[in-house]
Amino acid sequence: MVFDKIQNAERYYGLGPDFELALRYLKELDRSAVVPGQTYEIGNGMSFRMTRVDCKAPDDEFYEAHRQFADIQLVVSGCEYMGVADISKLTMREDFKPDNDISWYRGHGDMLKFTADDFAIFFPEDAHMPCRTDGEHDCFSMKIVVKVRV
Repeated sequence: MVFDKIQNAERYYGLGPDFELALRYLKELDRSAVVPGQTYEIGNGMSFRMTRVDCKAPDDEFYEAHRQFADIQLVVSGCEYMGVADISKLTMREDFKPDNDISWYRGHGDMLKFTADDFAIFFPEDAHMPCRTDGEHDCFSMKIVVKVRV
């Protein structure tokens, strides 16, 4: 997993050409021109939408992981907590669904606080639980998620 500020995106261009393309695009993006809910093409089959997330309380039943794609999740504004755990330390809750490229897990992980310009790359071994609060305070975020084939 990678957790950093989008201003440092170039550190991760070496992960591969699709990561470089997506990260470069997100770093240089004029966010004031992005219409929430509209799909934007990045290139090489990748796209994104900016969405508003009303965060929910943490729930150890809702870790997700993907096999074919890595997620790049960028918080544009607001605040959001995301849980993260190695899937080898979790218990599968629902079998892999290839149509959605998702498996669901339960267990315990670490919570990370995301604010504006924070991004993460979640690889297939990184189960994650996005769109969460700290368990005590309400929060929301505007965020972008890009799926990168791995």
